[in-house]
This record gives sequence, structure tokens and C-alpha cells, in this order.
Amino acid sequence: GNLATVSTNGLIDLTLPVLNLNPIGDINDVTPVISGTSDAIGAVVNIELLDTNGDVLDLTATVMPDGTFSVPVPGTDPIPVGAFTVNASVVDPAGNLATVSTNGLIDLTLPILNLNPLDPTNNQTPTITGTSDAVGATVVVDITDVNGTVSTLTGIVQPDNTFSVTLGSNLPEGAFTVDARVEDDAGNQTSTSTGGLIDITPPAFEITSLPSLLNPVISGTTDPSMAGAIVSLEVTATILGLETTISLSATVDNDGNWQTTNILNLDLGLVSVNASITDLAGNVATDSDSTMLLGLFKNVDEEADPATSSTSGSDGISVIAGIESEGTDKIDLGGVKVTNMDAEAAGLSGQSAPLDLIPSVSADSVDLSGVLSDEPKASETKTIDQSLSSPVTDKPSSSHTQSDNALSPEEQQLVKKLLENGPPKFDD
Repeated sequence: GNLATVSTNGLIDLTLPVLNLNPIGDINDVTPVISGTSDAIGAVVNIELLDTNGDVLDLTATVMPDGTFSVPVPGTDPIPVGAFTVNASVVDPAGNLATVSTNGLIDLTLPILNLNPLDPTNNQTPTITGTSDAVGATVVVDITDVNGTVSTLTGIVQPDNTFSVTLGSNLPEGAFTVDARVEDDAGNQTSTSTGGLIDITPPAFEITSLPSLLNPVISGTTDPSMAGAIVSLEVTATILGLETTISLSATVDNDGNWQTTNILNLDLGLVSVNASITDLAGNVATDSDSTMLLGLFKNVDEEADPATSSTSGSDGISVIAGIESEGTDKIDLGGVKVTNMDAEAAGLSGQSAPLDLIPSVSADSVDLSGVLSDEPKASETKTIDQSLSSPVTDKPSSSHTQSDNALSPEEQQLVKKLLENGPPKFDD
């Protein structure tokens, strides 16, 4: 009559355990830690790692009370460079199996990073540019100025592999260095450097010689460091009887000198020159000057050879150099013989002109005094004051022998006006 009973409990569990693998992505660690989470506390997680060569590495990890698990790849079995796959599985007490996978990439290649060269510049907030294959990565740029002050900027590598950063405050004049670095997704870091120069000082620049009828060129000087640079000139002058503006250029030689080619068909009149040069940093230096090319008189010694003399005579005779003089009351103007001139009335007393500003004339004598005045004044014969001290131009050049070309009618009329009205006034 004895009765024995027994009972037990069971659980139908069809729910799979939770199992997650932490993302791996691109890494440069060949012995990474494989980790994840699961709610199968105490269960063993089986991990299978398949590398790029097809080799399989089996690992195991136990789910900890906090639901995490992890296992490092042993140093004896490093993962080769390239893609790999991690497959993990866990079985809960009910026998439910959960699996999960993730991928990784072993990347030991340094990213490409280049800084574009920096030319000297007068821009004190320069833009630093470059390229990198680490698209989306952040490029860190350190700029150290001439005083040692460091400015740190950052830029993002764009889809076209370019990046740029711009300073927000002025760099002082002088040399500066640029150090850039970038890190790719795998953690590989590349750095590179370059240098630049802030130059806000224009080069020395000067026009030293203006054109004359006998030497129709313009010359000047600049810094020898500007060798090979181009000088740009705008010249306004009378050419073929018309006021004309022309553009000229000259190349700086190794000594810093420059000179234009001959200005063709240059006539009497005002010559104005505006010249400029630009250095590698973009600084522009300019200079301007002007001169008047006139058929004025030059004191010469009556006893000296008038074709070559440029000195003052003792008897007060003024002639155009290179033209024969017939006594104290006649001056041959290349076919126009001026007689009985009143120097004071003409305004020529106390004036002179450098020899190279005198037009080319011939020594043929034709008495055309009536051309230059309505009536010859035989009773008013005077000599031109030889005490000539104030030059017409502030940049005279050396003496030259005149050619054999006679004065044109236009030049004769100019001489007539000068004798009647006096020469124009010029600042020293």
C-alpha cells in the first residue's frame, strides 16, 4: 500500500541566445582582440577566423557575468595583411544555437600625403593645400612662423583626394614651415613638411636713363636677385609726329641692370615713362620719369670743332652742336640760318640743353632767316648768354656726334616758336 511519487519541471525554450560581435573594420594590428556580447552567461563562444589566404584559426571565449566575451589572436598566429572574416557561435542550455559574423581588414600601408609647394608670397594668410588618398580623414597642419609661433589647422580630405586650410591671422614677414599629418582608418599615420616665405617688400627699382634722339633707349636697375624678371614700360612720346603710347619690355640681367631696345621713329617732344616690375612674391615696384626732347642750343667754344664740342666758349656764342657757326650773329640750324637773334627776348639766356637732346641736323647753310621771323632785326644783333647752368632735363647723358639729317619743317617751326616765346620751364 506504499505510494511513491516524484515530479520535475521543464522549460520549452525555443529562443535563440543573443550574440553580437563588435565591429573590427580596417586595422593595422595583426593580433587584434575579437570581442562581443551575449546573454548566454557562462556559455562558451566558439570563434572561427578565416584569413585572406583561406587559413582558419579557431578560438574560444566564455561569456562573462556582464555579458561580454573577448579573446586575442595569439602572437604565434598573426593575421596576414588583407581581408579576414570572423564567425562566432554560442549554444544556450536549451540547445539553441546563435551565430554571427563580421569582417575586418589588416592594412599596414601608410596613407599618401603630399603638400603642394609654396612659392614666395605677399599674402600673409596663405592657403595650404595638398592631396591624400585617405578620403574623409582629417589632416592636421602645424604652421610655424619666423618667430617660432605655431598655428594648428585641420582640413578634411575630399572625395577628389584634395584638402586645404587657410590661416585666419597674418603671418609675419619671413620664412615659415608647414608640418602636416594624416591617419587612415586602419590607424596608419603619415606626415610631411614644406616651407614658405612671406615677402611683403618690393624690390629696389629705378629708371636711370631716359631716351634721347641719338640713344632712344630706356634703362634702369633693380635687385640682382630679380635676374630674368621682365620690366614692363608704358611710354608716351611723339612718334612719327603723333603723340603715341607704346608698351615696351626689358629683361633684367644677372647684375640687376635692364635696358629696352631702340624706340623707333622718336621725334621731338615730351617723353613720359611709367615702368614696373613684379617679384616672385607678387610685390610690384614702380618708377616714373619724363624728359623733353628739344632742338635747343648748347654753348660751344667758337674756336673748337662745333661738330664734336660740348663746352662753353668765352665769347658767349651758343650754337647747336654739330652745326657750323658763321660769326657771332649767325647760327646755322641744319639749313636754317638764324641771324640777329635776341637771346633775352627768346628766353634762352641762362638755359642749356644736354647734347643728346639736340636733333640731328646738317651743316648746309641756306639763309632762311625770314622763316624764323617776320622781319630780320639787323639793328638788334646780340649774342646768346653762355652762362648756361640749368639743364632742361635732370638726367643728361654723354655727348654724341650729330648725324647728317636736316631739320624737318615741323622742327624748324618748333625752333621758331622757341625763339619767339622762350623754352618751357622744367623742374630740376
